[in-house]
Amino acid sequence: MLRRSVSVFLVLAALVLSASAAHATSITVSTGHTQANTQIDVDNWFVWTFSVAAGASVDDILGSFVIKQNDANAPITFSLFAANASAWLLPDINAAVAIDSTSLNPADVDNQYGTELFPLGPSLNLTDSTPIYSLVLWSNTSGEGKFQFFFKGRDDQPLIVTPCGIIAGGNVECPAPDPHDLPDAPEPSTIILTLSGLAVIAVRRWRA
Repeated sequence: MLRRSVSVFLVLAALVLSASAAHATSITVSTGHTQANTQIDVDNWFVWTFSVAAGASVDDILGSFVIKQNDANAPITFSLFAANASAWLLPDINAAVAIDSTSLNPADVDNQYGTELFPLGPSLNLTDSTPIYSLVLWSNTSGEGKFQFFFKGRDDQPLIVTPCGIIAGGNVECPAPDPHDLPDAPEPSTIILTLSGLAVIAVRRWRA
């Protein structure tokens, strides 16, 4: 009886977890960086590649980036492609057909650092049937002199995605857990009492 109860519990837990993953279709991506100031212009842009976890799907992506503009003369764009855009040149990005894109004009971006949002979707329906996707933050603004966008991020820094477990691979990762959110380790006496209680329950069910 005990083994059957444990088996039923494990099956139900697995169904709950798989259902949660299948319905977690909205994700947020950011750099999580506060120090580096990296320019984005006709010669410099950022590409992050990823794959969708098996059995999951993504309908909405929200890009959240800390950005400022310095007399930029073209929009800044956040695009999603069903391909690996890591080796692309600017003509490739301009000519490629994106799944979705969001652009901000220079007038929409302050000349002081602030958080700018780039929503993609809804109904993207990204699944593991496509082996690799790319998110690209780019602009055609001039790379000469002062006409750039700047944002908080680095070329070698993965994109941080929440919630975890929906997309992976490439150069995306889950955020580091906050130590304050981790559960406290139980006292040894608590562990002993818990194990003793489980043993009593097991014996009672075995005798029944």
